[in-house]
Amino acid sequence: MNLNAYTQKSIEALELAEQVRQSYGHPELYPEHLAMALLTQKDGLAPRILVKMKADLTAMTNEIEELLSRKPRVQSGGGSEAGRLYVGRELEKVLSGAQAEAEKMKDEYVSVEHLLLGIVKKGPEALLRVFKKHGVDESEVLKQLMLIRGNQRVVS
Repeated sequence: MNLNAYTQKSIEALELAEQVRQSYGHPELYPEHLAMALLTQKDGLAPRILVKMKADLTAMTNEIEELLSRKPRVQSGGGSEAGRLYVGRELEKVLSGAQAEAEKMKDEYVSVEHLLLGIVKKGPEALLRVFKKHGVDESEVLKQLMLIRGNQRVVS
């Protein structure tokens, strides 16, 4: 994962996901950590999109916390080496999906909206059920994104 290809807000979301991972004592980053980070990112685009979709962010956050509580934990250490992200296989799929979305939209950088689309398209089934339960799917995210962003591209 080349962080130089990510916007500052995307990097912040990944850093927040890492903090969530550490707080749960998980051995690697999961898509659920990233979803939690996106939903709770201060002044983030993802919460704005989801609110426009009338998704209940509090309920979604609670349901994702429930998913995270079921993940395996490590007793000590847990890959907490400073400056290193331990990306799991499931999150790798999401990040690859986000990169593909950025390319499809002809954006130069992977932004928060690409991460959200990566989750919605490539996330694990349990996480997708949470999103679908709250009316969040690819077509609705794209629709709201177009209303917010229009034809602008991510070039910085």
